[in-house]
Amino acid sequence: MKVCLYKYGYGDGSVTKGDLSSDVIGFGYDTASSLEGVFGCGHENTGLFARTETGILGLGASPLSLVSQLRNKIGHIFSHCFVPITSNYAGKLIFGSQSTQPKAGAFTTQIKFSPPSSYYYLTLQSISVYDVKVSPKSDIDILIESGTTVTRLEENFYKAVETAVINSTKLHPMANPPNPFKLCYKDATLDDVPDITFHFAGDGLLLLGHNMFNMIGDTLCWYVLPSSKQSILGNFAQTNIKVEYDLLRNTVSFNPADCAVE
Repeated sequence: MKVCLYKYGYGDGSVTKGDLSSDVIGFGYDTASSLEGVFGCGHENTGLFARTETGILGLGASPLSLVSQLRNKIGHIFSHCFVPITSNYAGKLIFGSQSTQPKAGAFTTQIKFSPPSSYYYLTLQSISVYDVKVSPKSDIDILIESGTTVTRLEENFYKAVETAVINSTKLHPMANPPNPFKLCYKDATLDDVPDITFHFAGDGLLLLGHNMFNMIGDTLCWYVLPSSKQSILGNFAQTNIKVEYDLLRNTVSFNPADCAVE
């Protein structure tokens, strides 16, 4: 029997190695949506993998991702809706036309691709903290990620936005915040921190306190970090937002939602 081995690396440094195989992939009882697909079973996984994990569900634009393999069966459309990390409910991942956003209230922006990368990029033009708008020297290609938790911004732009966040409250930042965070407060709640809007090409995405700040013990930390490489919109910022990808039109849509029930 021939064995096909694979090795695949991710942007956070995680690596999976194992066997590449094929099987019928389907959802529910609809055999019409099934297909002969390729998948990997990881036996050596390093980085952020838990001991019980054997791989990652591929939602990117690479040829071997599940989304790419299913593209004709699902109309090139899928969506996810992440619940807050404190929720007892599961989020939702939907393939196909049933994931389509209601047009009213949904904000849509264009996806950019940078071959050979399989990632999805958006054009970030500025960030507003309440009514104070902070703009980078030029538009930023920010990676929208479902597998990275914390949002990251280019270092100089991060510092300017962080200053606007600090100036928006009467709170006093901690001198020594818990690693790796840069901006944290003691004795603070989500009612004390500002709403923040990410302005993409076309419109702005309002991110509430629970999208940008999180309690670590008795400390409230800003879930944004500086980056010397890639700016990333992390999955924590996307909680309670239905995010839909239309890979035929190369768009992504955002719609506020209660992901535990919708």
